This record gives sequence, C-alpha cells and structure tokens, in this order.
Amino acid sequence: MRGVEPRNPKLDLIKPVVEQVALLQKYNFRGTMLLQYDAMLRPEFQKIAMDTATFQETGLWLEIVQQLAESAGIVWRGRQGYSWDWHSHCGTLVGYTPDERRRLLDAALKKFREIFGYLPKAVGAWVLDSVSLAHLRDVYGITAACICKEQWGTDGYTLWGGSQVVYYPSRKNGLSPAQSKAQQIDVPVFRMLGSDPVYQYDIFLDKDEKTDVITLEPGSGIFGGTGGGEYPGWVDWYLKEIFEENRGISVAYTQTGQENSFGWDAIKRGMPYQSKKIADMRDCGDVEVLTSSETGEWFASK
Repeated sequence: MRGVEPRNPKLDLIKPVVEQVALLQKYNFRGTMLLQYDAMLRPEFQKIAMDTATFQETGLWLEIVQQLAESAGIVWRGRQGYSWDWHSHCGTLVGYTPDERRRLLDAALKKFREIFGYLPKAVGAWVLDSVSLAHLRDVYGITAACICKEQWGTDGYTLWGGSQVVYYPSRKNGLSPAQSKAQQIDVPVFRMLGSDPVYQYDIFLDKDEKTDVITLEPGSGIFGGTGGGEYPGWVDWYLKEIFEENRGISVAYTQTGQENSFGWDAIKRGMPYQSKKIADMRDCGDVEVLTSSETGEWFASK
C-alpha cells in the first residue's frame, strides 16, 4: 500500500484498502498488508493496520520513497515532483549501494517499530537483492519475503528466468535459489501475482516497449475475457489448475490482491469474485488462506 500516487494525485488511496479489508472480514480470511514508508507515516493507514491486527498482519513494502531516502541520509534520486518513482535506479533497493541499502532498511525498520511497537515478519518489493534479504533475515529475523513474478520491461525493469513459486535465495544472488546451505539465506521468497503460464510469456512479443500483465491481479485482463484476474472463467481455470488437479509442483501457492494505487474502480472488477471463489475452495478443504509470514513459516517447517 502506497501513500502517494504522483501520476494521479486525486486518486483515493484509502478506499482500495478499506474495500479489500472488508472482503477479508466478509470471508473470514487472514491477510497481509505491506505498507510503503510514505503510507506507514499516514495516520489513516496506521489506524487501519491497528484496527485489523486480529486478522491482518502488517509488514513493509520496500520500494524506496523520498521520505525514506532522506531519513537514511541519502539524496533522493527520483524525478522532480515524484516522491515515489518506480524506476529501478531510485525506487528499488538494487539502485543503491550495499551500504545504502542497509541504511535504508535500518531507517524503515526503526520507524516501523516506533509506530507499531514491533518488527514486521513479512516484507515485499518488486525486486529484492541478496544484500537486503540477508540483512533483513540476519538482523531483523523476517520469516517471509515476496518479489515480482517474471515480467519484461514493465515499470522500468525486467525480471526473467527466476524460480517460479518459492525458494531460499543465495547470498550471492537474491533471484537465484541457493546451491548450498552455507550460501542460503534462511527466508523463503515467494513470487507474487500469479502469472498466466502462456499469455504472460508471449504477450510482449509484438510490443515496442513493455509487456502487458496477464496475472491473477484483480485488475488484470486481456484477450476479451480469456486471460487475467478480472475474468471469472480465467480465475476458475487458474485456481483449478493449481489446487484441484494435482498436476502442479509440490508447493501449490498463489497470491492475490492489488496495490491501492490502481484505485478501487480497477480492483473491484475481479476482487469480489476471487474472494468468493477462494472462500468456497477453502470451505471444501482445497486451500488454506494464510498471511505472508504464516506461509513462510509453513514452508520453513517443511
């Protein structure tokens, strides 16, 4: 959850949070809300986090914003007028030196503990590197992390060829599973969003700059209803393939939900249907609905 949307300053960033929380409550789900630093500073987000603590965990969304950079004594590198800028040289930890990454993380975790009185167990960002993951695990004891699924040219960077579902990262490369226990960071990294296994990998071929996103994201959809999380038929197929057919790998996992910066009008196309579908699958014993840290702890226990 972000605290600002510079492309659309009038966008209501609170309503998407309230509506997604309402779905958690309606279906008795446990969920995870990851707060970007600027959102964490806003009283509205603090209140939501504290009011939902019995069924929703709060963690950190580790995209870098101007307030966080300056709190760590680092000059903000984003574009003029953009206190959040999604490009990798300024908006992700990999755009900073290893020492700067640790300073940014220390500043974020310190502020989180000041506000909420504890340290987060779960963190996420579209890109997380080995230096940052090791610091978060070794110093702060996080139990789960999440990063982006594969994408080509979206948001100013590309992630391609990583582990598909969940893995323990190497201390030499945060996108690669560790090849030995000695080189392993003991925090499982989960891939977010749930990519379509066909469309997500070839939709970019006729594009000049970037791929479209064909995933379980509630605001994702293309091909006239045949792909993406806003379409009931595709959602039914996707979840059935993962959880009901027993044809997948040994860990059957996916994640849903959407950034608040999409706005509720985009999210409401798919989120209510997905929530009802997942609740029905849970009630039939086909799935468990867990927080991010609970999922990490389950994986580690196995």
